[in-house]
Formats: sequence, structure tokens, C-alpha cells
Amino acid sequence: MPSADLIIHSARLLTMDSQMPKAQAIAINANKIMAVGSNSEILPHKDKHTRVVDAQMNTVMPGIIESHIHLFGGSVELSRLMIKNIKGLQKVTEAIRQHAAAHPKHPIIMATGASPVIFGDTPITRHILDGILPDRPLALFCFDHHTIWANTRALEAAGILRGRSLPPGNEIVMGADGLATGELQESAAYAPILALTATGGREWLGMTTGENPQPAATAAERRIDQEFLQQGLGYCASLGITSIHNMD
Repeated sequence: MPSADLIIHSARLLTMDSQMPKAQAIAINANKIMAVGSNSEILPHKDKHTRVVDAQMNTVMPGIIESHIHLFGGSVELSRLMIKNIKGLQKVTEAIRQHAAAHPKHPIIMATGASPVIFGDTPITRHILDGILPDRPLALFCFDHHTIWANTRALEAAGILRGRSLPPGNEIVMGADGLATGELQESAAYAPILALTATGGREWLGMTTGENPQPAATAAERRIDQEFLQQGLGYCASLGITSIHNMD
């Protein structure tokens, strides 16, 4: 009987095979499934080199193949404030102020997962964001990554409070007073905001321009980027994602 490199037994095994949808154990050799069945059928494939895992009746299923992911950007955002499930000015304000207090050295506070209706019918403007965090740069990244809303401090630091020339399809929304409202549509408009972050916005170049950083990332910056990517890959693996199609 051929021996296995890996045996997982005592599991709730989902096979995705209509002829045998469930099983107790699986044997793998040379990264290929060699047998699936009951504990008594699979455990005899054990040899002295076999790694044996007792699943303790937990679910075992095929790995998930993620078909569309922005690995670098998503990896960086794991360490940022996620406000996707936070609604209303009071709750968003509390979350941002707590995050800002916990990260006093961040050059800009970035919150991700925002939506245009996060404050209900009240539009997101720099004035609203100034009320949340008046003394530090603050930006909310829309969940679809096509829009950023920034406060006055952030717009000033990025040099775009009074707007600037942009290529077609990108817009710094301007107010009647001749100053930016805080809404920045598409990557050319919000790139100066991302440049304020610790990564300089390198994580989104693959999605936005497809170009390498200018100037090129230093050795120290590459180490930082690699650490973020390792964290992101670890997070994917923790969710059962075993293969990804990186859209950058």
C-alpha cells in the first residue's frame, strides 16, 4: 500500500464529490490527494515519515481560490481603521478619535471601508471631517477605492486644498469658495493623500497606475512592504484561501 506524506483523520470532510460528499479522512502524497474515505481506510497509508493530523471532528474542505484580490493594498489596510460596519457621525467620530489616540505618530489617520452614506443624508465634506479630527490629517477611503474624503489638514498637507490640474476621469470636487470640498474622485485626485501615509501609497500603484514608485522604493521601504505582504498572505491562509489571483 503506498504511503502518504500527510493524513488528516477524524474530520468532517467535505469532498465536493456527489458520489461521496462526506468522509472521515484524507491521504495526500506529493501534494496530490491519493485517497479519501473512513479512518480505517486511510490510516493504513501511514508510514514513519507521514505527518498525521487529528482534525477532532472539525470541518476539512478544499482550499478557497480567491478570484480577484489586491493583495498589497489589502495587506496594508489590515492595520488601518475599518469603518465598514460603523454608521452615524457619533459612532464614526468615536472610532476615529480612539484610533488616532492609539497611533499618535501616524502622519495621517486613514479609515477604510467608508461609504457615501456613512453619515446618512449628510454629505461627507472636509468640514464634517474637521469636526471629527481638527488637528491632524484625516482621510476616509471608500469601500470601492474610487473615492477618498479628506479633512482640511490632509488637503493642505497634500497641497490640493485649492485643487490642481488632473487627467480626464479624475476630480477634486471644488466648492463655491474656490476650495476643495474634501471629495477626491479616482486615483490621480487622491494620490497626494496616499503619499502622506507611511507607505507613500505604494500599495495601490498596481491598481491605479501599474507603475513602480518614483523614486524607486529603498531597501528599507521594500522590507516594510514585504512585511505587509507576509501579513496579508497569512491572513488569507487563516481564512482557508490557498490560491489567489492578484489583480495588481
